[in-house]
Amino acid sequence: PPIGPTTGWLDKNAMGRRNGATYLTEWNVALKARPRFLLINQWNEFAGQKDGQGYGPKHDGYGDTYSIELSDDIEPTKLHGCGYRGCGGWGYYYMNLTRALMALYRGETPDATLVALSAPLEGATIPSGPVHLGWTLAGAPAKSFTLRMDGRVMVQDYHGEDYRMAAGPGSHTVTLTANGTRSYFDLPYDKLAVRRSKALDATSTIHFSVRPHLNPEKR
Repeated sequence: PPIGPTTGWLDKNAMGRRNGATYLTEWNVALKARPRFLLINQWNEFAGQKDGQGYGPKHDGYGDTYSIELSDDIEPTKLHGCGYRGCGGWGYYYMNLTRALMALYRGETPDATLVALSAPLEGATIPSGPVHLGWTLAGAPAKSFTLRMDGRVMVQDYHGEDYRMAAGPGSHTVTLTANGTRSYFDLPYDKLAVRRSKALDATSTIHFSVRPHLNPEKR
């Protein structure tokens, strides 16, 4: 994520990882400029604690990420391990995303498209009301988009980069399909990606929950 020079995570231009959408935005710069040399880097944000001033009974535990969303870490993490990131991680997602982007950049899959739903955040619990969905693409443009929630088509042949829709209380799964595109890699969280033998439309899936609406008279 871009971090401001003086205000850091509080900078007005700071962006979180947004389910990989920020990563795609940054890669779009490289895909347009096509530099001869491209360095993929991350900043491992060790908290700057001095030796012996860490967490735990022996003061030898050091947090490397104080904010999951505003962290630059993209190395594989455990999906369900609890630690200073909270309980959960992004698994192999960013490694798989990098593999697919490298294939696109190198010309191995020149007609490929990658897409990431930027909002809501994966696993988030959001207030009741209209859900604002956003997404970002890298690679070849899509002809249109189809949105499904819990397996039901909400809108199809849609043109745009965001959409608002209603979602009742409870857990939901939303899948965005970029119609007329070609994707050569799955982007699983739980394993390393393998190139497909047959290209499919690019998709992005997120899971989130909606809080029940609270009636003030029943509190």
